[in-house]
Amino acid sequence: MSTSNDEMIFSPEAQDAFWGAMSPDTRRVFEQLQARERWTHHYEENPALFTRLARALPEVVSIPLTQNIQEVLVSLIPLLTSMPLMQGVFAIYWLNHLTENQSIGWGTLCYLEALDIANNQPEHEHYEMSVAMVRRISAAMQVRSAMGLASNWPLKTR
Repeated sequence: MSTSNDEMIFSPEAQDAFWGAMSPDTRRVFEQLQARERWTHHYEENPALFTRLARALPEVVSIPLTQNIQEVLVSLIPLLTSMPLMQGVFAIYWLNHLTENQSIGWGTLCYLEALDIANNQPEHEHYEMSVAMVRRISAAMQVRSAMGLASNWPLKTR
């Protein structure tokens, strides 16, 4: 059963709270990457759609992790990739958070399914969306790594 907090996870306020906890430099990099996307749907365009998706995600993760979940994972790819970059990355994080008591989270499984499609199934109907998801997550990992490297770089002393 979802709560009102679940329904608000994609609102601008909730997104600001999540991304605001990151360093300003990291957030700015993500904002710049997101600004280049012209093919996504934004919360302001259809808040009801994002609210319905937020309500559905906790129900999705309640499905037992079996071999029969591939169809569900594949259907999540275009939904999560159609969101702006920062909301899509947050959604994958949130799916993992909801299943933190399991050995692998739904967000990771969705990414791995997209990776399989991107690498092995160019004829798949969600190929382009899968490639976009893989690129987004790869970029997020690279940004996080680069920012961590820059913030922890040892100072040169004499």
